Amino acid sequence: MGNLANLQLRHSYHKPEDDIAKTFYLPCLAAASTYDRAVGYFSSAIYALAWPSLREFVDNGGKMRLICSPVLSADDAAAMRDGYTARADETQGTRLKEEFHRLLSIPGSLKPAKVLASLIALEVIDFRIAWVGNTAGGQPKRLFHDKVGIFADPQQNSVAFKGSMNETWPGLALDGNLESVDVYLSWAGESEKARIRNEQDYFARLWCNKFPGVTVVPLPDVAREALVTAADPEHWRELVDDICIEIESANAWSPESGVSARTPRPHQIAALNAWVARDRRGILEHATGSGKTFTALCAIRDAFSKNEVVLVLVPSELLLRQWAIELRTTFAALGLRLLICGGGHSDWRKEGRLRAWTRSTAGAPRVCPCDYPDSNLP
Repeated sequence: MGNLANLQLRHSYHKPEDDIAKTFYLPCLAAASTYDRAVGYFSSAIYALAWPSLREFVDNGGKMRLICSPVLSADDAAAMRDGYTARADETQGTRLKEEFHRLLSIPGSLKPAKVLASLIALEVIDFRIAWVGNTAGGQPKRLFHDKVGIFADPQQNSVAFKGSMNETWPGLALDGNLESVDVYLSWAGESEKARIRNEQDYFARLWCNKFPGVTVVPLPDVAREALVTAADPEHWRELVDDICIEIESANAWSPESGVSARTPRPHQIAALNAWVARDRRGILEHATGSGKTFTALCAIRDAFSKNEVVLVLVPSELLLRQWAIELRTTFAALGLRLLICGGGHSDWRKEGRLRAWTRSTAGAPRVCPCDYPDSNLP
């Protein structure tokens, strides 16, 4: 059995200086037997599972209680302002069902969503929806958005935390939002115990729908049925293994190192793996805003590991400047050397310099960013 008091925990954590997931969140979940958490939104619940520690939590006999805000469209909010509870339950159930099916349709969230569904079916996780107002649907323009979490272990040790962190990818990932949490430890004195008791009482009142101004209801039947139907209780551990392997793969592809290192998302990993499978040749296609530049930086880091010199061709001077900044920022720790071709830079034109620069060799990594309409490379 785990013991929270054996962990080396601090009273506060701040990203990006601290890896909140690695140094706080994951160890606590692995040692805990209960976890109470307000998660913000339904889709963020899949990140509350904290994959590398989930099996240990379940093996401890762990039980998790999650409270999240409703999933509402603008039309739902307008139709439900009068606070009709039956309509609110029906509409919210449908919205949660649709949101779950959306998660199942996205490659990066398919397995996490199935694990969430499986643990709900196995009654490891209990889920409730929190509305601001005296009835479900009463004031849908206001969301329940508190952020409190409480871990407890079989030895009656408890850890409570509060702060800006949601269990969304941007909340937990090192390259996501700038987040911080304050932590309270039951073995660290009476004042800490008192703070934890206050948070435990607050969560208990929320859970039992006894906190003024908030209505907490069970997961609507239509949503629960959708989750149970998609559940795979016999194979959730294998799915968790797959997710952990994917996390390790993301770390291996990262172009950076250290506590603040960014890692690629599942769709970027899939693209990079496909690129390798095709002898590192191909055309990368991502939707706008989905990280083409970062995917390319991951591929560039792979080239460095093979002592290759990278040529980056761009169609404008503006992109040339942007790429030079990205490369210097991402690979500063590696002692990156740049030979910029175009955009007013002419050193590369000196006799034999470009040829000598682009020979594969060991040493500091080298990149040639080129504005090809301007440089007129041969």
